[in-house]
Amino acid sequence: MARSLIENSPEVSQISDALTAWFDGEIKSSMASRNAILDNFATWHQWLKMPLTNPSNGNYRRPSGHTDRLRVFTDQGFVRRPWDDQVFARQIFCAQMFVSGLFRNECMLLSSNQEEYLKRRGGTNPVGISIAQVVGNRLRQLKDAGKNPAFQLTTKPTITFGDLAERTHFMNNRMPRVLQLLHTYGADEVSREQSPTVTMLRETQKDWISLATDYILYAAQTREGGLADVPFWEPKSISEDPQIYYPFREVEPTAA
Repeated sequence: MARSLIENSPEVSQISDALTAWFDGEIKSSMASRNAILDNFATWHQWLKMPLTNPSNGNYRRPSGHTDRLRVFTDQGFVRRPWDDQVFARQIFCAQMFVSGLFRNECMLLSSNQEEYLKRRGGTNPVGISIAQVVGNRLRQLKDAGKNPAFQLTTKPTITFGDLAERTHFMNNRMPRVLQLLHTYGADEVSREQSPTVTMLRETQKDWISLATDYILYAAQTREGGLADVPFWEPKSISEDPQIYYPFREVEPTAA
């Protein structure tokens, strides 16, 4: 009999460990890639002072490209071929990239110089919040909603791919508002450990991780091998042609 998916179960640990390893790998690869400009403290703070939609504003240009891309990926790929591992891994990848980008913004906002930013961004927790707690909370929410009271990987899917597509569009459409609020209030909240903007960034991170958890759970429940058959893309820029790997079979991702 499959073990129940509860907050402290091995399955929750596996999911949170796989996500943590991915985020850690993405930070390392992004700092060494063509996207290293995103980790430049002075440049980011120049962007923060610009109007959000200024064509030179990297805080708008890159994320808006990501939201446009995810919309197409979801409608033209995922809802048509949810069984395709490339398509599925790409959906999880997009959610992961939003989480990483939000944490980058948080680290930039809280830091007073480049050295402090690098220390925050490269710390022991690659997203700054408890991934295990988010995963456990999401599974508990599903249980309370009666979607899958037993939380067993051998049961039918907890949610449908239609549910996933709907939540993906909801989160995707939310991102422009998040960025607008960051640019409206962020410049007045630099280096403040507790602020409405930091709270907003963290809560949005949690919601993307929760969505990634749903994707992982759905894949585990619709593939013969369970968690072992859940596909990820490597933690590096999409322009660097990330390949599929299976994090629940392997120790950690290869970002090189």
